[in-house]
Amino acid sequence: MDPSLARPAARVGMDQLLGGLDPDQLRAVTYGDGPLLVVAGAGTGKTQVITRRIAWLIASHRARPSEILALTFTDKAADEMAVRVDQLVPYGYTDTAIATFHAFGDRLIREHALELGLPPDVRVLSRAETVVFLREHLFEFDLEAYRPLGDPTRFLAALAGLFSRCKDEDVTPATYAGHSARVAAEARTSLSASAT
Repeated sequence: MDPSLARPAARVGMDQLLGGLDPDQLRAVTYGDGPLLVVAGAGTGKTQVITRRIAWLIASHRARPSEILALTFTDKAADEMAVRVDQLVPYGYTDTAIATFHAFGDRLIREHALELGLPPDVRVLSRAETVVFLREHLFEFDLEAYRPLGDPTRFLAALAGLFSRCKDEDVTPATYAGHSARVAAEARTSLSASAT
């Protein structure tokens, strides 16, 4: 096929890909070199910018689909991004990795478990599995306030959420224990000061 005939079709495709973007979005989607940080509030089109950037990188031959990794926080957002990229890049993006941070981390750990010194059947517990684990081992933990006698499993989901947040923010058990000790010491100091 004559390359001059393909160029107008490619230009039309690129115009459709970039159409409807405001100047800031267009600048983010077509940014050329180096890292790019997009800071935007809710409802400003972040997902649109990210998905169109992925499609633009592929369409402009700046990256192969297999060289792109897009991570987000929720399964819903990851699924939405995958659908949008599929619509923008109709010839396929099968090698583009679009996932949640946790799913990507889980896959990485599973694929490289032996190199990490972990058993080959390692897996990350879901939130529900974490709550079940806590329920099964509840009385092995030295808990008082978070194990009320009337409903000992009442706070397990909150504890599982706390553990998840600590992992997300890279707070180690030792760091958390140190923080807890400081808070307890400050509370004791405050109580003794108010008692005098």
